[in-house]
Formats: sequence, C-alpha cells, structure tokens
Amino acid sequence: YQRLLEVGLVWILELDGEAAGFTLCLADPVLRASPLWARRHEAQWSPALPMEALLSRRIAYFDQLAVLPGLRSRLWGAALALRALDELFDPQAPAGEHDLVLTTTVIEPIVNAAALPYLARVGAQRIGTLDERYPAVGRVVSALHLIDAGAYRQHIGALARRPGPATRRVLAGARSLPELGRLLGSPKPAAPVQPETA
Repeated sequence: YQRLLEVGLVWILELDGEAAGFTLCLADPVLRASPLWARRHEAQWSPALPMEALLSRRIAYFDQLAVLPGLRSRLWGAALALRALDELFDPQAPAGEHDLVLTTTVIEPIVNAAALPYLARVGAQRIGTLDERYPAVGRVVSALHLIDAGAYRQHIGALARRPGPATRRVLAGARSLPELGRLLGSPKPAAPVQPETA
C-alpha cells in the first residue's frame, strides 16, 4: 500500500477535521507500469470488445474506495467516487484527462455488490473477469468494469436534470462538478472532500 500511496491519486474525505474515507486511483502511466497491467493478458475479456483500440486510449484505474462505517457511507462513498471520476475525466486535472476508467468488483468467493448500483448510474459496462490467487486468501475472481468518459458525462448530465434529494446531497458532497452545482444550486458543504496527490 505504501507504494500505491506514493504513485496513486488519493482523495481524502475529511469530516470535522478527521479523515473519514478515501479513494485511490492510478493515472494512465502508473497503471501501465503496474502489476495489474502486466496481467492484462490473463483477463477474460468480452469477445465483442475492440481491445487494441481500447488499450491505445488513456485509461485510469479506480482501485479503492473506503468510508468509515456509521458515516452515511453510501452518501459519502458516492460523493468520493464522483469526485475521483470527475478528476480522472477532467482535461484540466494535474494527472491529465483520461478516456476510460477501469475498476473491479469481487465476484468469487463472495459477491461484493455494493458498488454495482453506482457503477450502473455512471454508465459502467462489465467487460470481463480476472481470476487471481493470493497466498493468504486463495482464489479471487473479479469482474472488470469500464467507464467511458462520454457515457459518464451523459449519465451525470441526466442526473443533474432530474436530481432527487439523495443525488443533490451526493453532488453537493462531491463539490467536483461546478457546472452541476450551478444547475442544482447546491451549496458547498461545510466538510469538503479534500484532494491529495500522493
């Protein structure tokens, strides 16, 4: 984890001066130098995918998202994820604009479905699986999901046009889409999400 923190893009959720959650993402050059990228040929990709074309684009990897339990984790988790994705797709961001974001969800030996509704809301598509073995855990199979920048912007735009109370809270918490903030009239929260690039 120390190495990931040194090279990754980290966003810290700070509430009342305390760290309450984080996201960890890898920008394109870091992803391409990672062990995950070295194992890309081991993945079982969807046969319909134009892999050569996809792999030639700028791809970020959304590695981790965590929020302390008991802190309305669904709200703050969604806000953190939105903030990270907005940064990854922003042409003005220090890490540069990405065309695609890759992420994974565990499907064996357990199914971690917590992120699936959120992934669907931001236009993610399941594009394959990765079968891995870890010494302390054994076999772990993950679903691979891909978020396209255009699909992401389209889904976020649709949410902005028809925001419910929960969406308003998430967008206000994310503070990452000023144009949506203007559309929604969302105030900036007292406890903002603070970016840190490690």
